[in-house]
Amino acid sequence: GINAEYMGIINRNMIGENGVKYLAEHFQHISNLETLNINWNLFGENGAKYLAEHFQHVPNLQTLDLECNEIGDNGVKYLSEYFHFIPNLQTLNLRGTQIGNNGVKYLAEHFQFIPNLQTLNLAENHIEDYGAKYLAKSFYYNPKLQTLNLEGNNIRENGVKYLSEYFQFIPNLQTLDLYCNNIGDNGVKYLAEYFQFIPNLQTLNLEGNQIGEIGAKYLAEYFQYIPNLQTLILEGNIFGDNGAKYLAENFQYVPNLQKLDLYCNNIGENGVKYLAEHFKYIPNLQTLNIEGNRIGENGAKYLAEHFQDISNIQKLKIYYNNIGEKGETIIKIELSINQCIQSRMTILNVNGKIGEFGIKYLVDRFKYLPSNLQILNLYESGFGENGLKYLAGHLHHLPNLRKLNLDQEN
Repeated sequence: GINAEYMGIINRNMIGENGVKYLAEHFQHISNLETLNINWNLFGENGAKYLAEHFQHVPNLQTLDLECNEIGDNGVKYLSEYFHFIPNLQTLNLRGTQIGNNGVKYLAEHFQFIPNLQTLNLAENHIEDYGAKYLAKSFYYNPKLQTLNLEGNNIRENGVKYLSEYFQFIPNLQTLDLYCNNIGDNGVKYLAEYFQFIPNLQTLNLEGNQIGEIGAKYLAEYFQYIPNLQTLILEGNIFGDNGAKYLAENFQYVPNLQKLDLYCNNIGENGVKYLAEHFKYIPNLQTLNIEGNRIGENGAKYLAEHFQDISNIQKLKIYYNNIGEKGETIIKIELSINQCIQSRMTILNVNGKIGEFGIKYLVDRFKYLPSNLQILNLYESGFGENGLKYLAGHLHHLPNLRKLNLDQEN
């Protein structure tokens, strides 16, 4: 069980200023407290003040989560002034706490008292470029920082420039989240030029930042400095086919990539062709999101033709791409074959309507199936007599087949 002496989680309990005051006044009785989670409650700057004034009684605090409480700049000022009582703090979550530039300045000026900080979440505040500048200068005091979340803060290209110029002081950074900050192409340029100082980066989120093809080019050209990248989120940008081409041509530098999110980037069939032709350089890819583009039926075919290069794929999002019924069928069949090969199973499941076109496509792929395939399930596939005839004429390619399920219940 969890020892309440070490962990306090009282989130979403509608706790106001008085409640926080009562809690803080009793910190002396739980001096071994390591985690304090009071997110999504109803206290403001006074509540933050009550907490801070009693930090001296919880010197072992490692995690402080105050997400979505309206503590504002003054509340952050109170917290910061008492950081010296909690020198072991490793995680600080101030997401959605109404912090502006002044609040970040107070924080930054006192980060020297929490040198063990590893995770800092300042998402959904009002930090902007000036706040980013104050924050960047404080990196010197937090060399252990591994996760930095600044999503939704209206940080633009100048703010990113300030942050990037101080990356040299946080070489252990593994996760950087700049979702929805409108940093643009120049912002990406500044960011990428300093990748060399954060070689351990594993997750980069640049969703919703107005990145065009030039920005995608800057980003891709510096992939070589972040070879450990596992997750790249570029959803909701505008780099199109050319941007996809630049990314694809540099996949060789990020061989450990496991998740690639390109949702809604105006990528057409040419762009997806570039991507697919370079899948061989990212064989560990498990999740690919290409929804909301315009790849069409041909784009779906290009993807399908190269699924063998990303045999670890587990999740593919491809809706809203005008790929048509044939495109959907091809993707369904290829994913099923991929799963069969990847898991080394002796069973292939291609359930759901694929029609006559689908059965012919599947039969043409029999040569890629494991030679020891024993079970083939085609439940409710709807391929009719002509499809069945075509299937039957090619079953000799599956010499070890023991069970064939053609149940067409409906």
